[in-house]
Amino acid sequence: MKEMVAVLPVYADGVGNVSRVLYGDGSEEVVPVRVSRIMDRLFYEHLLNRRAVEEYYGGFLGIKRNVPAVIGRDLVYVPVKVRKPRVRDDGAYGYVLYGAVAGQEESKVLLVDGRVIETLHSRRMLERVLLRGHRVSVVRGREEA
Repeated sequence: MKEMVAVLPVYADGVGNVSRVLYGDGSEEVVPVRVSRIMDRLFYEHLLNRRAVEEYYGGFLGIKRNVPAVIGRDLVYVPVKVRKPRVRDDGAYGYVLYGAVAGQEESKVLLVDGRVIETLHSRRMLERVLLRGHRVSVVRGREEA
């Protein structure tokens, strides 16, 4: 199975709310599934309870919403706001693998492979989001050691 580097919500003409999945090998695809379903499936495949993981790490970070999705030591996905939803149930947030982030430039996430993800975050908020990913990956690494 290919390593998923990011999953982002997009609108496709004639289809509506779909997901753009970026892979570690540089490829990407658009799938007719919502981001939340893809993330739910990722938790399921790793035998994890998503709600419990979010409560645990949300408590650690002192936040209740937009908690990083922690699957394992090397699988920490940070939530990034990438669009304004057209409809109430359409998501605004996608997830980016923290280990694949090379840095940031203003409100853009720079990936290790050179790709760029535009976000709707301010520079400061994006810094905070990436710092949360760092903190969680450090703690997760200690837990597994």
